[in-house]
Amino acid sequence: FVLRCDAKWVEHPEHFELMNQQRQFNIRIDAAELEEGVPHYTELQAFDADHIEMGPLFRVPITVILPVTVDESTQFVVTRDLTLKPAEDQRLFVHVPEGADWAMFKFQSHDRDHFARYVFHAVQLLPNESYRSHESYKMVTLSEQGESTQAMAVVGGRTLELCITKWWSSLGDSSGTYTLAFRGNVPIPTAITILSCDATAQFGIGNGLAFEEVHPAITFRHVCHPTRPVDSRVEPLGPRDLFHDGRQIYRLLLTYSFTVHKGSEVCFLRMALIEDLSS
Repeated sequence: FVLRCDAKWVEHPEHFELMNQQRQFNIRIDAAELEEGVPHYTELQAFDADHIEMGPLFRVPITVILPVTVDESTQFVVTRDLTLKPAEDQRLFVHVPEGADWAMFKFQSHDRDHFARYVFHAVQLLPNESYRSHESYKMVTLSEQGESTQAMAVVGGRTLELCITKWWSSLGDSSGTYTLAFRGNVPIPTAITILSCDATAQFGIGNGLAFEEVHPAITFRHVCHPTRPVDSRVEPLGPRDLFHDGRQIYRLLLTYSFTVHKGSEVCFLRMALIEDLSS
């Protein structure tokens, strides 16, 4: 085989000989000079050495993405100018800094003579989770030199893919500027539980990014109400429920009485002392 690739950042052997067994060859990627934030795609193509005109016999797709990194020097903000055409998307890949839990996206249109509709889409992929768990989607219509602001939840230490598209029916080219600012105000601990025996509960707020002014607000979403049994009985099981030496097996039958209001969203019944015995 004759191996060819148009990308200068891919190093590969020029020839590859394959006989009646599997073989491998090495490919080296030099991404030092690639632009950050955008995907780079190329293919390594293999041709028959005696019949180049037949075209490639197999292809090895290569995709390299270097996410944009933000730090204190940029105040954890990414700013880009762009020109959009109908149904043509612009993508940006950003590494979310550690400690960030939300981001503020702001788009400023530079159009002076017409309305335009835009779609903003942001996604993060996490292991063993659906992409919809960390997705933000918004469609807006902006007037002349209009502005749109959107807040989205993010996960620190992961790559965020941001896609901006002009709606297909909004004709003509459009220009604009967008900024993506990361912020982080993480409660410590993230889940607060107040027991009936505790008079107070203490929590803190961690912020490893820029200075923030916070206005804490607490909303009680779940209530845990302990319930005692109204009746308890020890009863023998069936005639076949015996130990190996013939002794009868008994059960403890507990009867509980509780009321669930119709407006309740979710109700869980937990047996805290015995629910882990089966494992």
